Amino acid sequence: MNVIIEGNINFYEELYKTNLDDDDDNFCLISNMVLDENKITLPCNHSFNFIPLYKEVVNQKTGSFVGLEINRLNFNQIKCPYCRQKFNQLLPHVRLNNEISYISGVNAPERLCMEFKQCNYIFKAGKNKGNKCNKTAFHSSIGCYCDSHQKIISNKKIKDESICLCKATLKSGKRKGEVCGIKIKGEGNYCKRHSSSV
Repeated sequence: MNVIIEGNINFYEELYKTNLDDDDDNFCLISNMVLDENKITLPCNHSFNFIPLYKEVVNQKTGSFVGLEINRLNFNQIKCPYCRQKFNQLLPHVRLNNEISYISGVNAPERLCMEFKQCNYIFKAGKNKGNKCNKTAFHSSIGCYCDSHQKIISNKKIKDESICLCKATLKSGKRKGEVCGIKIKGEGNYCKRHSSSV
């Protein structure tokens, strides 16, 4: 079938060419930005960055036109912003930044939320020693961890960076010639033992 419309353009050939472009799979369908590691793929296979999708779902649930919708969403439903298909799952229960809060019917309660990524934190003590956390997690500069472990690890990093170690060279004993390496309390470059000798 050869249909020619204005300017000698075959509409169906052009349409077929655009369907072959798979480059669109790497872009968020809301913001048109490149998909990051915290992308959400809905059951209809449309992919979005988490923050624009979160804002869209908040607007779907709490916007000023919610009462005027003919097809209202139930408490446990969200709608794909691209194809408008409804799903009986809420957004993942994660908090990427301070912009995102837990809103009932959007990303809370956790039992109604869709699966996302699992926390990579491995317990070091207790009854779950050696097991993964497996709560819903998100990627950040630190790694893929849930909210609580993200806070623990970032606080530990800050604490480790602020610790200063003694720089005195030991003059006797088994470790003769090595750096002392004891944590310093207060100001200075030396521990309590070596501060008096220097």
